Amino acid sequence: MNQKIHVWFGKGLCNFGKEWKNNLVSLSDLLDNQKQRILNTIRNSEELRGRAIDQLEKARSHLRNVETEAEQFRVNGYSEIERENLNLNNSTFKTLEQYYKNETIQFEYQREINQVRQRVN
Repeated sequence: MNQKIHVWFGKGLCNFGKEWKNNLVSLSDLLDNQKQRILNTIRNSEELRGRAIDQLEKARSHLRNVETEAEQFRVNGYSEIERENLNLNNSTFKTLEQYYKNETIQFEYQREINQVRQRVN
């Protein structure tokens, strides 16, 4: 079904045929160029998509590592707090125990002094 359409413009029919063929070739070249640009754009987009996916995976991996590290800090932090609390309790107990001993010694000393005073009087 290849049909040709001839347009009669008088004297310019031969030129019109050449121009028409040249225009078809130019149009074909333009379409090929456009097709190549579209294909290049698609390839570039696929490359960019691939890089974006890689970056996303790296970011997800980094996030998992940071979350794991944060959990370890949290657990270690609680352990450290418990250790410090135990150390503080032990230190407080020892300090109170020393105060008690000092008070007992002071009390005994004062009692001895009072007994000596009573004997002297």
